[in-house]
Amino acid sequence: MYRELTNPSGESNLVAYYKLNETSGTSAADSKGSYTGTLNNMAGNEWVTSPAFFGPKSCISFDGVDDKISLSNLNVSTTSGDKTTVEFWMYWDGNLGDFPFSFDAYDLWFYSSYFGFNTFNTDVYGISSAGLSNKWVHVAAIFNNGDVTQNVLYINGVEQSLSQQTGTPSGTEVVSTTATIGGHATDNWNWFAGEIDEIRIWNGARTAAEIRGKHVPHTHRQRKQPFGLLQHGFWQGHGSTRFFHQWR
Repeated sequence: MYRELTNPSGESNLVAYYKLNETSGTSAADSKGSYTGTLNNMAGNEWVTSPAFFGPKSCISFDGVDDKISLSNLNVSTTSGDKTTVEFWMYWDGNLGDFPFSFDAYDLWFYSSYFGFNTFNTDVYGISSAGLSNKWVHVAAIFNNGDVTQNVLYINGVEQSLSQQTGTPSGTEVVSTTATIGGHATDNWNWFAGEIDEIRIWNGARTAAEIRGKHVPHTHRQRKQPFGLLQHGFWQGHGSTRFFHQWR
């Protein structure tokens, strides 16, 4: 995928950073601070080798039945008009109804043939989910408190054109200090099936340049990196099959 942050403590707007490099256990370490994630309904053997990096790196495999990681006391702003950026890599198995990431009532949701922002009102402000399954995809989502139409979604570093795909936003959407990876805090049905890696939560809206800039820098040598977001493109694929795509 891309290079890990080498000095997360020096990133002033970084709230939490989950590399998910553990190999066992039921805790997900926060490399930025002290917001340790708790694996729920998981035995601790869900850590699998990530195909995202050369070397011994890990990610979490979610079973789509009841697996999730709970986060609490996050230092995100709940003030109206403020923004929060969430970045991660996912390998979605194609199950409909999945939540890869959620705040209490503001989340990212696969619903019907759509993917995007949900305000817990059977609504999706986003894009078609076509082409997102069964491959590694980088997601960067900017949540705006109070107006879902001000949200921004990047897929593999490219800003998407968003629209109201279904339903009506609640009008009270705001991020929360608690969050869930691979599911939802209160919904016991829409569990994520697939793998998730490298979750970063930031205060404020990250720009396209920042989203791409925190990844592997552009040199000819880095083109050997699998799944990396580069200044001129990104690697895509799974297992030993990989392709390089240029930005458009």
